[in-house]
Amino acid sequence: MEKKGRYVFGMLVANITDTFSNEAARGAMAAAEQLDINLIVIPGKYICDTSYLNSDTTYEYQYNNLFKYANDKNLDAICACVGTIAYANTDEEKKAFIEQFGSGVPVISIASKIDGQEYVVFDNTQSVRDAVNYLIREEGKTKIACLTGSLSNSDCAERLEGYKLALADNGIAYDESLVCFVNPSRACKDDFESYIKANPDVEAVVCANDDMCLAVYEVCADLGIQIGEDLLVVGFDDMDYDEKLDPPLASVRASAVDLGYSAVVNAYELLQGREITSRNIPTRFIPRASCGYVGRPVTDVDALISEMTPDRLQKVLYFIYDGTDICHDPVIVKNMGRVFDVLLETEKNGVITEEMAFEIRDALKKMLDYHKEYYMFIKNIQQAADALYHRLKGSIKDDAGKALLEILYLEVYRMLSREVGVQINRASEASIEMLRRSNIVVRDTLMVRRGGGEAFSDLLKRLPVFEINSSFMYLLPEPVSYKKGDRFYDISRWRFVAYSEGDKVVSIKEKDRDIPLSNLFRNGRMPKDRRFTLVMADLYSGEQQFGMLLCELKPQFFEYLEFITYQFGAAVRIISLIGELERHMNKLHHDNEELAGISRADELTGLLNRRGFHQEAQAAVQKGKARGSCAVMVFADLDYLKFINDRYGHDEGDYALKASAALLKKVFRSTDVIGRTGGDEFNILAILGNERNIEQRILARKQKLVDELNATSGKPYRIDLSMGMCEFCCADVDDLTSVIKSADNKLYEVKQQRKYNPYKNEE
Repeated sequence: MEKKGRYVFGMLVANITDTFSNEAARGAMAAAEQLDINLIVIPGKYICDTSYLNSDTTYEYQYNNLFKYANDKNLDAICACVGTIAYANTDEEKKAFIEQFGSGVPVISIASKIDGQEYVVFDNTQSVRDAVNYLIREEGKTKIACLTGSLSNSDCAERLEGYKLALADNGIAYDESLVCFVNPSRACKDDFESYIKANPDVEAVVCANDDMCLAVYEVCADLGIQIGEDLLVVGFDDMDYDEKLDPPLASVRASAVDLGYSAVVNAYELLQGREITSRNIPTRFIPRASCGYVGRPVTDVDALISEMTPDRLQKVLYFIYDGTDICHDPVIVKNMGRVFDVLLETEKNGVITEEMAFEIRDALKKMLDYHKEYYMFIKNIQQAADALYHRLKGSIKDDAGKALLEILYLEVYRMLSREVGVQINRASEASIEMLRRSNIVVRDTLMVRRGGGEAFSDLLKRLPVFEINSSFMYLLPEPVSYKKGDRFYDISRWRFVAYSEGDKVVSIKEKDRDIPLSNLFRNGRMPKDRRFTLVMADLYSGEQQFGMLLCELKPQFFEYLEFITYQFGAAVRIISLIGELERHMNKLHHDNEELAGISRADELTGLLNRRGFHQEAQAAVQKGKARGSCAVMVFADLDYLKFINDRYGHDEGDYALKASAALLKKVFRSTDVIGRTGGDEFNILAILGNERNIEQRILARKQKLVDELNATSGKPYRIDLSMGMCEFCCADVDDLTSVIKSADNKLYEVKQQRKYNPYKNEE
């Protein structure tokens, strides 16, 4: 495939806070950096049933929705940690999981072989074989049980094969009764308890993974069985908790970093049309006290320096600094190179001098002084120092050199010990600071005050506390309720609502938010002048899915990803509720305005009714007071309405009223307040400014319009209005009742004096 710009690869992992997933992601990130590839890390959970664990897993299925958005429409290649995401599933179920990504993109299955699918896996067989050989040859055990999962799980099948091969190596017959098929997880506790009670003479047990060993430890504690003495135990995966167990758990070390790294490299090779040469990642047995071992445990760095060659420098730094940016820092690389030069010379000549020892001390001191947060990697530094010491111990030939090495080794440890207390305090202060920052994020996300796009960009302003350089927030068109077991909707279009780049936070305009699924990882706002690795966070609350967040989260902050997910999910829900509330409030306001309009309007004429007229007129007078204006109140009624109704019917009476209303609108200005305040009565308020004595002008205009109306109406009756008026200054009036009463009195006088025939022609 011809490369157009940077490739975008997807790396699918299970819970990213788990050691395996964390390390696999780091390995993929290292490969992506070297190959100049953009990487999207998509962390879900497990597609098998984990409900047995605890209530905290109730909504774990929500995370797995993210896997739906890795496909051949938006990624150039996909690397999926099938061995963990589907660790308890059958090979058929794993294959179905892989096939959902489409056929138009290379997919590398990590830690699980699937028929017809490219893969990178651990050598599951040889190290289990080594472990069982150790139990037989070094500890003298012959009755060894194997605790494993279904043979439909290829990992379990291959590890069982290693167990069988070791038995054959030592002339021990394979006994099916010593193989216990159980759930390959901590859920096997009850089954193992039943098994060990029925087989009390079992001397050792080899488990298909370390999670199963936790169940074995619990059962042995309950039954008073001493692990490492009464029963020897070996696991697989060498999880970070293994050394902390009592006793420390012997296990097969499998570098998830190497798996993740190789998966990305293999996917790249496929896209380049080249043949894949590395599909099997070596593993090694790490003996510890649980299998009776009392010597020094072998570490990862032992393997790295098994050959003292210059090309191992970067790999050792990667090990020490967990793949962070520090391992590429020129100062760190330069000084570690000084150490390596001395070590290579010592390895070559079998001699170490005081000058060489000083060179090592000085280089290490410069590294520690330069990077004051090395406490984060103190365990790795100690392991590296220990491994290098043991490596050189066998290379130095003379006693003086060996004595000098011992002195150097002690000085290095004193150097580390001298600073470790200070650095631990710094670590404590850093933890307190992160807790403070996290609390600020909680406060700000849960105190959302507004809905809309600006609210989403406000959320992104909180992310720099986790040293996130850029972020991109997408929402579903509408929140989707998704219950466990439901088929999640295929959402082809999303809403891109906000993004951040450095200190810049941008809210996307409403008209630009619509974005197709294929552009989720290439949205035009993503950096083009540099590569990036984005980690996806699910935005959900309970059973509702709202969207996703992509952010440049550094590996040292992976542990905060769930925190970001929970807080931002809750905040987006609050924003959604606020938006919904605002929509309801706006509708309610609109409805109230309509209701108010209806309640203040006269249905027949469209003029204000009595209530509406009094409200509008009172408000107009208050404004007139402020301007020092005068006004006139008019009280008018339709002449002979009863006659029209009685003689011609109420429809004609209604016509006369509507015609009168239309006539008044022409007599007075649009700014004047006109209302039908009774059956045939009308009130009008006209603010005059400084005008006076306008009664005759109003009457003349009214009469002109009345004559025109009657000349063109085609009705046998006349339509006319009698008017009474009261002029006043707004500043002199607080209550319009008296003014209206005065106008009414004037109208009464006019009606008393006025005589005319209601017919147009004499009948």
